[in-house]
Amino acid sequence: MKKIAFLLLIALLIIMLAACSPASSIERADEPAPAAEPDVGVPLPPDAEESPGEAAVQSDGLVLNRDILENIGRPFSGILRSEPGLKPQSLDNIDAAAVCFVDPGKPYSYILYRTQYLEFDGDAAEAIEARDILCEGIYTKASELFPALGVGEDPAAFFDMPGVENFYMDELDGWPVSYYAYFDYLGMRFEIWGGEEGAPPKLDGNDTATVTVTTRNEELINEYYNEKHYPGGIGCAEAINCARANRISAGKQDCDFYIMRDGIIDAWDEMGLADQKVYIVSPILDWEAGAAEKRPVYYVGFTTGEVYERLTSAD
Repeated sequence: MKKIAFLLLIALLIIMLAACSPASSIERADEPAPAAEPDVGVPLPPDAEESPGEAAVQSDGLVLNRDILENIGRPFSGILRSEPGLKPQSLDNIDAAAVCFVDPGKPYSYILYRTQYLEFDGDAAEAIEARDILCEGIYTKASELFPALGVGEDPAAFFDMPGVENFYMDELDGWPVSYYAYFDYLGMRFEIWGGEEGAPPKLDGNDTATVTVTTRNEELINEYYNEKHYPGGIGCAEAINCARANRISAGKQDCDFYIMRDGIIDAWDEMGLADQKVYIVSPILDWEAGAAEKRPVYYVGFTTGEVYERLTSAD
């Protein structure tokens, strides 16, 4: 079922591609990010025999368009100040780039997050300025990302390069594209899909490509929203710390947690907590671990930090 759902997303993405990938000649921002912004972008290796106007990464690896990668992992607030033409664009339920920032004059977009349900609104815009929201990646065409793209080549053969790790490709039947592939390179995740339906996988300049890094954008936007609309509590970060401490004290393995938007509800008597409101803190567990633990959810007191654990699959 997961594979079918994923393939459906690819099909939808092909239809909505134009919404987030305008075609034009590539430009670089004339104005650099303000000096006060920390330079936390993903470091690329020194150029090898780079000539003016050429994009190059190692001579013994993939040749990449460095210009469109330089802002990945950098603060979005600085990017938006440097490039005032960027506007938010939603791809609705497409995971590849659920919300990105688009400049119609550029053939690539900056990915804010890939979460399906998270709406971009005024609170998300405020969070970009108030929290450490980073550029999660780039959404573009294969020809823009790979200047030396081997058009007509088999993707597996073309990406068999030094430094490319965890390469995976799936040949698709009955869908508008013929293949989907991903791999890791230079600390980033590359994804590419395209080809003609029903044909053997072959690279084409119009194939869709994304480059992403892991960020906390969704978590931080939700945190900002909850603390703005539900003031007076211990805060989302501290609520997660309380849930983590409770979990570890019970002898369970540590894990990551998340609190959704509006993840604060009224407590009920069964919880036995002093607070009238609680944070809903959910652990991030894989399917087997979650099933073994009966799908726990932690309800954390809004002001006290007291914890009530509920095993939801036991209800």
